[in-house]
Amino acid sequence: MSVIDVEGGVSVYSFVSRIYDRFPMVCVLLTTVFLFCPSSFASAASQAKLVAARERGRQIFQAHGCEHCHGANGSGGRAPDLSNIGRRWSKRRIRHQITVGGKSMPGFADVLSRDQINDLVIMLEFQRASKK
Repeated sequence: MSVIDVEGGVSVYSFVSRIYDRFPMVCVLLTTVFLFCPSSFASAASQAKLVAARERGRQIFQAHGCEHCHGANGSGGRAPDLSNIGRRWSKRRIRHQITVGGKSMPGFADVLSRDQINDLVIMLEFQRASKK
């Protein structure tokens, strides 16, 4: 093992070894905390980002007139019901439909930014209402 000297001539390895010898359960507990907590914090941060993206997607859906054809909250109207689109279509297919369009839906690649399209895809991906 490499030895790294710290102030007072004590190596990090020596210091950690002494703590482990005296307090093995504390070391096990701290190791567990350091191994598992960062992923929990990252998971919570990722979840918060998804919630924010879904909200932005909802706002884009309203602001760009999607409701005129797809109905309020995507519940259907002149265009297909999107209330369970996340169950039926992949993210890739949803993105393609928004970007290129199809059937009577125009493409929005020239209207929406990549970030706006991503937010819409995330919002629609979570549209997973139970089948009627």
